[in-house]
Amino acid sequence: MLGVALVVFTAGIGVAYAATVSQDVTLQVTAPGGGSTRNVTLKSGSSFDSLTVSGSTMAFTLSGSQSVSLTSSSLDFNNDQNVSSSCGSLTVTASQASTINIETGGNCSGGGGGGGGGYTPYTPPSPPATTTPEPEPSTTESTPSSSSSSSAEPTPSTIPPPSSVSTETTPTTPVQTVSFPIPSTELELGMENDEVTKLQELLASEPEIYPEGRVTGYFGELTRAAIRRFQERHGLPPVGRVGPLTLAKLNEVYGGGVSQTPPPTSASTPALSPTSLFEREMELGAEGDDVTQLQALLAGDSDLYPEGKITGYYGPLTQAAIRRFQERHGLPPVGRVGPLTLQKLTEVYGNVTLPPAPQVTEPTTQAPLPLPPVTYSQSGSVPIPTAELDLGMESIEVAKLQVLLAKDSSIYPGGSVTGYFGADTFEAVKRFQARYGLPTVGRVGSATLAKLKEVFDSE
Repeated sequence: MLGVALVVFTAGIGVAYAATVSQDVTLQVTAPGGGSTRNVTLKSGSSFDSLTVSGSTMAFTLSGSQSVSLTSSSLDFNNDQNVSSSCGSLTVTASQASTINIETGGNCSGGGGGGGGGYTPYTPPSPPATTTPEPEPSTTESTPSSSSSSSAEPTPSTIPPPSSVSTETTPTTPVQTVSFPIPSTELELGMENDEVTKLQELLASEPEIYPEGRVTGYFGELTRAAIRRFQERHGLPPVGRVGPLTLAKLNEVYGGGVSQTPPPTSASTPALSPTSLFEREMELGAEGDDVTQLQALLAGDSDLYPEGKITGYYGPLTQAAIRRFQERHGLPPVGRVGPLTLQKLTEVYGNVTLPPAPQVTEPTTQAPLPLPPVTYSQSGSVPIPTAELDLGMESIEVAKLQVLLAKDSSIYPGGSVTGYFGADTFEAVKRFQARYGLPTVGRVGSATLAKLKEVFDSE
């Protein structure tokens, strides 16, 4: 609660969270486009979830019955939610807007009697446009010389005779558009679900925004930093949370798909067969014979897939192998087998005959690793794992997890305690998550660890 007699948010960046203002507060903002500093009064009784003052912009997040009242001596208030204001005064309630960006406008004092008109909707600042010099207009194609524009295509070392130059057309590199699903719900730090996976796939298509490119389904610090870069690029408050404004901007930016230029191929490369090696796209969570065959191909190259596990389930190890394949062949390392990756797999492995998919089962007789026994306390309880766990892991923590899940045959009917987190364990974790209302991701994250402790500590 802001309860001092006078609080000043100076021009620059200031942030407040979950506040109810008990006395008037002075906010200092710059004029739009830079220049002088202006004082705005945040009135006593205003309440909000968050306030970010950045340069000329005041960004509020409201919920429930919260409202905000601003006044100034003689300035208009402009905003991006079309909330009407009078000269020197603006009041916004949560029922009108859950998020709103506000700037001061021009001087509205003086001159004859009141009346609307003069409202200008606020437009968030856009990043400076980059310009590319255009080549000089020409009616005929010509071979670029040393003084040609730097944007011209590179010239091959062997220049054809002039007669052929006048009749041939220089091939251009095609630009392909790849569509990713766009998240539809608000997201923030700590969440773990399929919507986060969609968000990470979008961000990973731009290395400048999400250089790590990790698609895990978990909204951690790396994802929050990437969202902040996206928000800064597109003139939104860099809060690191996906709210209504950010969802709208994601739809605007990525709704038409992501344009990607495939790497150039040698003129001697034979044309691709129209028949793809695989018949569908694949991503984290997919399972089937085609996943098994994909893993068998990747396992033939230990640099791509050092673990070489052929399980028929597309888990984090397969995702990491696909990322390495994509990096090697100049594709965005998103870890998902989409149209471009399907094409490249066909190009690289097209002359390989896929073997029949082997029958894959989780080991049931002996643990892949020598494991110490899982001990019970005097009360008969089982130790609860303390580390996050995922497909492909091998440890005593996995064995603890399996002992817990095996106590309920409807959750883990196989009941094998191997210390290896395979497909059977993954499905058992998903059943546990479905029963207790958690996102069914099959991975043991912080929320699942907490629920395991809650359920089995009480037994």
